[in-house]
Amino acid sequence: MQSPGAQVIVLAGPSGAGKSRLAERLGLPVLRLDDFYKDGGDPTLPRIEAGPRVGHSSQRRRERRFGPIWQGGGAKAGRMARRATPTQPDRGRNVAQQALDRVTHPRAGLVDWDHPDSWLPADAWSTIDALCHDGHAEVPLYDIARDGRHGSRELLLDGAAYFVAEGIFAHEVVRHCRDHGLLAAAYCVRQHPLVTFWRRLTRDLRERRKPPLVLVRRGVALMRAQRRVVDRAVAAGCTPAAPDQARTALAQLLSKARTP
Repeated sequence: MQSPGAQVIVLAGPSGAGKSRLAERLGLPVLRLDDFYKDGGDPTLPRIEAGPRVGHSSQRRRERRFGPIWQGGGAKAGRMARRATPTQPDRGRNVAQQALDRVTHPRAGLVDWDHPDSWLPADAWSTIDALCHDGHAEVPLYDIARDGRHGSRELLLDGAAYFVAEGIFAHEVVRHCRDHGLLAAAYCVRQHPLVTFWRRLTRDLRERRKPPLVLVRRGVALMRAQRRVVDRAVAAGCTPAAPDQARTALAQLLSKARTP
């Protein structure tokens, strides 16, 4: 196997955690992995499935504990009704349950851009391979607001020993890079979920990526899912770190590379 002329530093983590800013501060060539999204018209894009709204599960837990509060009178009335008629079919609950089941996820049917199937990992792998071995590659330019590519550009390393690959699906390239001897380091950039939520929302509103209501709903969903995102990245081989921690560690790596 040909030895690579360069290696990649992978920055994974939740959207809005500070990956792009960290990549810029490192002063290295940057491969934006978010440019490898599928076009909006691709029929293989995953869709958000219909399902109960957030909060119904907690309501059902309360009903299991206190009784069906839909009968009126709150939790106490629910307990009394359950004790008074232990064998009577709970017809009212069935009606209420059917009503709950008809309430769907507010984003049902929309493209799930946070699902890995909305992304093209093989294209990203081949681009990383080309950069490591050839020092240059043609990379796509993706417009999130228009859900599609709008051209391409040539990314040149200009002799750099390292470059950064960053994006919300960056953890998907870690194994490929490690198996092929291309990986220099991999970090999952993380911050407090509320900080990430606010940074992501202000950025997306400023760049007009999507309608405001869509951005707020997506932001809330991503905030709740942040722990799972970090866990997946760590399982893929990324080291979890705050932006400043990752920068300090990577600065040490780069300083060693510059030492003759």
